[in-house]
Amino acid sequence: AGCELEGFGGQPFDGFDDAVLDSLGGIEYYETELQPGELIFVPAHSPHQIRNMDAVNVAVSMNFVDSSNVADMRQQLLEAP
Repeated sequence: AGCELEGFGGQPFDGFDDAVLDSLGGIEYYETELQPGELIFVPAHSPHQIRNMDAVNVAVSMNFVDSSNVADMRQQLLEAP
């Protein structure tokens, strides 16, 4: 109850502005549409946007540490308040 006030269950919000992307010029980007059961890997520090195409979606986000990012994770932990 009350979820409508927080923006859940309403019209999908789309903050993506194609004109802004076009104005930046020469930026390489990828666009894809995932099907049920598929996933996508977004490398650390990669700017990205997710656009939900349906009103009902479930997303799972995981951050993990391995040899490729352990130094970054250590530094973030040392700088955390």
